[in-house]
Amino acid sequence: MISERDRLFLNTLEELDKKIGDDATDYDIITSSGLVRKLVLDGGASLVRQVNRSRRLRLWYAYIEIAPAGSHPVLDEHMLASSLEDGVDPWSVIGAPLLADMQMKGGSLDEFLAATVAIHGGALISAKDVLQHAAYVLGGHHAGDARSEPAQLIERFRKQFIVMDAPAGMRTVRAISRVVARGVRPLEDAIRDECGLPRRPPLPAPDDE
Repeated sequence: MISERDRLFLNTLEELDKKIGDDATDYDIITSSGLVRKLVLDGGASLVRQVNRSRRLRLWYAYIEIAPAGSHPVLDEHMLASSLEDGVDPWSVIGAPLLADMQMKGGSLDEFLAATVAIHGGALISAKDVLQHAAYVLGGHHAGDARSEPAQLIERFRKQFIVMDAPAGMRTVRAISRVVARGVRPLEDAIRDECGLPRRPPLPAPDDE
């Protein structure tokens, strides 16, 4: 018998997958940020922490982040803005070539959320900043004003740059959502196994050729 909380977790992941496909609209991507917020940004009340409390699985998130300042002195001196967009997710179609020149990282949820995914005017923008902006300003959870410094920075970034017909950062939201979906897959599989539910098709993994 599956619990209501476990069912909510599984349903949220199924809905998230529908929002982050290659054919996702901007509305889908914004909506996905609200689902990711529910999964991982609610602190102790987040769905992932609630359903993992008794299972105690160690979840691992694989991602790519912008190289630290000082890694490329020539670029650092002249760079005004940079955004990984799809490249945050190591297995995205557009981001995959970055693996040749950039190191894939893996770590805890907190480490991933703190990862730098964009730079604007010398200021660093983290994965968490992008998610919160999409969820609390663009309307993934509720539509609001950009009041915090990171949110205002992202607003300026979005207005100044367009990436593949979308404001800068939109594709980053989708990539972040994909990283989260992949990171919590072991927990999803464990719940499905416990409840006698079939597993969904596997996602690409670090050992895949």
